[in-house]
Amino acid sequence: MPLTGARYRMKPMRGGGYERLAFKGNQLVETKNMKTGATHTEAEFKKDRMKSHLPPGQTYSGTGDLGEARAKEAKAAGATFKGTQAMCAGKYFTGGA
Repeated sequence: MPLTGARYRMKPMRGGGYERLAFKGNQLVETKNMKTGATHTEAEFKKDRMKSHLPPGQTYSGTGDLGEARAKEAKAAGATFKGTQAMCAGKYFTGGA
């Protein structure tokens, strides 16, 4: 059933068939596989956007577990940083600038 105020585009899929994409503004709000009839709704997209794709306890921030691990790897490899990178990595590196 068409959504009110949505623009539709058809996109070919790798395995054959088409996928119908529905946009409101610049946001993708629904997809429908035209071959199988399976749909991914606006509510499911919202849930996906809120879900983290990293293992528990890891974050993208420089202060999280993942940031510390990357900083240690870079230090072991002898990386040096300049400018803003040095300021951001200053917590983990000594004399890197």
